[in-house]
Formats: sequence, C-alpha cells, structure tokens
Amino acid sequence: MPVEIRYDRFLVAGAPAGALVRHLEPGRLRTVLAYASADGAVVHHTSEIDHPGDVRHWTRSRYTETEKGLDVEHRHPGSAAPSVPTYADVLVVERLARLREDRLDVPVLHERDGDVEAGAFVRHARDLAAPRGLQVDSRVDVLTGVALHARHWCLGPTLLASDWMGAFSFRVRTLDLALRGVPDGVAALVRDAVR
Repeated sequence: MPVEIRYDRFLVAGAPAGALVRHLEPGRLRTVLAYASADGAVVHHTSEIDHPGDVRHWTRSRYTETEKGLDVEHRHPGSAAPSVPTYADVLVVERLARLREDRLDVPVLHERDGDVEAGAFVRHARDLAAPRGLQVDSRVDVLTGVALHARHWCLGPTLLASDWMGAFSFRVRTLDLALRGVPDGVAALVRDAVR
C-alpha cells in the first residue's frame, strides 16, 4: 500500500497560520505541524509513530519540537498495556468512525515528556455542530485526564476537521490549499519538512 498524504489547513484565532500534514502508511504515521502562534512565534513539531497495524500497540514514537531543540524517542515494550500517543489521534478516531464504536478508553502518551494519563475517545452521532458548514456524520471527543483535549469531525471513516482547543484544522486536497494565506516563513518550513 502506498503512502497516503493528507493536508490540513491550520487556523489560529480563525486566521490561516500553518499546516498539518500526515503521511500514513502501513505500520507508520508521520505528522508535520508548523504554524505561527497568536504572538507570531513559529511552532514546528514532527511526530513519527511505528505500530503493528493497531496504534494502541505502537512500538516507537519519536517527537521533535524544532523551535525548542527538543528531540525525544519513546519505546513501547510489547508487554505494556495499550496506549496511544497524542499525535496518533487520527488513527483511533477513524477506527471508531469506521467501526461505529461509541467509546474507547485507552491511556494517552504525551510525547513531549513521556507522561501517560487516562484517556477516552468518545464517538457521537447526534448534535454534531459541524464546523465550517461541513457535511459530517460523527464527532469524536478526545479526553485526557478530565479535560477535553480535542474534538474531531468525520464523514464515514474519514477525519475532516479538528478543534484543538485553541486552534482549528480542516482537510483540503493539496498542500497549496493548506498553505494559502499562511505566513511565508511557515509555508517554506512546511514545504521543506514534507519533501
């Protein structure tokens, strides 16, 4: 199966600020996120997650924050209880939407510091309040600890939009569309990172 590349426009305070790009292939998810924060600082994160097909049994997670010089790697021993790295939300969300499951309780790994806390992915099929006029048929709320971490909207098994509790992203067809209106420095950073 070839690599599938997905592009999201990334908005901060409702304005184009960057892009979220996901490379999905069997056994690996690579995510690049770059945007200009509300104060103008450039944020650039990369995540690589290796898994055997079910991301809850991931084997390796590498996470970088370029702007802070942070580069951390975590290994998940096969004997450990299932968990999900935060950047793997998309795989769990789409699994719930595809299988029409209502809930998955699984600990969440915060890649930055290696902390693991209780997590839940909760699927809703009513009162969806779809953003930006999107046609959707489910919403998945991601809870970490007792807080809402993210909210994702799907049509069928496909994730279309996400509310990151302070930023918003939605899927588009091409990288050029994802980067329309984005500050030049951020757009160049994204293009370089996804080559």
